[in-house]
Amino acid sequence: MRGISGLAAGRPLLAVLVLVLLPGSMLGYFGLSGLAEREDAMRASYAATAALVRDRLADHLTRLESALPSPRNPAELRRLQSTNAWLDHPFRVGSGGCIMTVALTAGCAAAQDPLADSPVFAARVAAAEAAEFERGDLNAALAQYREAIAVVHGSATSARLFALSRIARTLFKLKRPGEASAAYQSLIDESDGVLDRNGLPYAVIGLVQLAALGETVDRKRAVEAQLLRFMVDRPWDLDNGYREYLARGRSAATDTALVNRVDALQAEATEIDWIRDAVTTWRSAQSGSAALPAAQLTHVATVRAGRPVLVGLRRGTAGLGTADILGYEIRPESLGGTMMIDALKEVSLGSTMRVALVTPLHQTAHPLAEPAVLPEVPGWNVALFDREGRSIEQLVRRERWTYGALVIGMLAVMAMGIVVASRVSVRATELARLQTEFVSNVSHELKTPLALIRMFGETLESGVVIDSATRQEFYGIIRRESERLTQLINNVLDIGRIDRGMKGYNLRQEDLVEVVRAALDAYRPLFNRLSFRVEAALSDSPVPVLMDPEAITQALVNMFQNVITYSAAARFVGVVVGIRGGDAWVSVTDQGVGISREHLTRIFDRYYRVPDAASATASTHGSGLGLAIVKHAMDAHRGRVDIESVVGKGSVFTLVFPLETDNAPDVARRRGYERARA
Repeated sequence: MRGISGLAAGRPLLAVLVLVLLPGSMLGYFGLSGLAEREDAMRASYAATAALVRDRLADHLTRLESALPSPRNPAELRRLQSTNAWLDHPFRVGSGGCIMTVALTAGCAAAQDPLADSPVFAARVAAAEAAEFERGDLNAALAQYREAIAVVHGSATSARLFALSRIARTLFKLKRPGEASAAYQSLIDESDGVLDRNGLPYAVIGLVQLAALGETVDRKRAVEAQLLRFMVDRPWDLDNGYREYLARGRSAATDTALVNRVDALQAEATEIDWIRDAVTTWRSAQSGSAALPAAQLTHVATVRAGRPVLVGLRRGTAGLGTADILGYEIRPESLGGTMMIDALKEVSLGSTMRVALVTPLHQTAHPLAEPAVLPEVPGWNVALFDREGRSIEQLVRRERWTYGALVIGMLAVMAMGIVVASRVSVRATELARLQTEFVSNVSHELKTPLALIRMFGETLESGVVIDSATRQEFYGIIRRESERLTQLINNVLDIGRIDRGMKGYNLRQEDLVEVVRAALDAYRPLFNRLSFRVEAALSDSPVPVLMDPEAITQALVNMFQNVITYSAAARFVGVVVGIRGGDAWVSVTDQGVGISREHLTRIFDRYYRVPDAASATASTHGSGLGLAIVKHAMDAHRGRVDIESVVGKGSVFTLVFPLETDNAPDVARRRGYERARA
């Protein structure tokens, strides 16, 4: 019924809200519709300006890319990089898969067979290898290798180096290290970067073997350093073992400058790996296209080493085969810097706008427009900004305020007045209802003990009861009911003093254990008479707390009374005193009906009583003042009341008192007692 009456009372308020807010909302709607059209027009204007800047920038980039020459070797690639500040890491990919960068190549070295040009030389080598490997006659093999080198003409450098490497190998196997070292040194001196038939420089073969023949540690290290310098200065094809030799030399390098050069070459090798993947993907995507232009330009975007990278790819230009590709990275700082400046020379932005290049890793705030620079590369955008960082919505905010501030402000003020009035009305109605229920409940609470006192008093006065035990029982009932009346009257008086701000507390150092024990002993006969099981864990050591013992006793009595009121079949009360951190605490536990979550926030309000568990509409007897007085008392003690409750299982109320810091030794001793109990 309470919910239905509240709904009925709210209907006039709802009607007032509708009648007041509806006309104002219509006025605001028409005003804001005009602002929305203004916002759409601004958005279209900014998008057109940003698209114009984008077109100029893309045209400028296309002109630069189309004017690039067609490099055919690493030297020309280096020249291309040095003469174009906007370009980085140029590379060329041939139709056969040859990749060429400014420092390295991969898959470009053609195998050279030193035995192909001279049948006589080939026959002598075959006879020497048969003696070396089949018969194990190393001396015969050495003689035949020397005969083979004798038939080599002076211009046949590859064949001579091939035979010289076999002579050195045979001398090494014959354990003639001096002669082997001399042969390997000759191989190094004469090789001049010539590759063997596996694509490995003869100089590297000689240096590796000289390091193995090193008579001393210093000699070996010197040869290894020479090998590393050769690899850095004379790199060979990446697919012919260069990467592995470079990694091995890097682990033995000690010179900082040399180490840095090796790291740069390893980074270049990693670049080639990416080039292979990117170009393969692009070629696969383009393979199905018909009638591709002779000099097609396209772009690929990626992220490497934590930075955005834009790669240009051009195929079929003059000087390259139609399937060859020229690739290069476009520096974002150039695309968004000098190129952007050139593009803006043809566009008037005004003093309130600025343009910036936005990459996938660049987080922008409130761009006015953001078209893509290139259609095939999403995320690389030309972003138009207001110089003060305002968005389009913020730019029209002043106009929005001009059109709608008066209407919105008027509606807000009127709605706030209606809501505040309704809240005050609801609270006043609720308070009046609670006070009415309070008077009714107090009257009931007074009648019961008065009736019992009168009944047992008249019985004793009549002289009917002659048994002394019965008389003592009646006297006890009269005393307990008198105490109950006293507690109720004290609660009413206390709440009156609290309302007037006249409630005072006499705080002094008292033993919390003794105060709790005294309150529990006073209530224990009533608990016993009502068949409650009482469990108490009270320390033998004092727990001194700054308190008003009378106020705390009254708080405990109110909590004990709640245990009796809200306990059903499970009649239990537990009282524990303890210390935790810098606080002393006393908890009162019951196994009663419990308190649901929606009531936990209101149980400390004065006059408020939790509905009975058996009926959501029926209220329990009581004044609704006990817990309000408990909370006020704990606030005055600079403490708090904690509660844990589960419906159907019971509740735990805990009074928490702050310990005084000037009693540090006593606090430490009491904490020791608590740990001993734990």
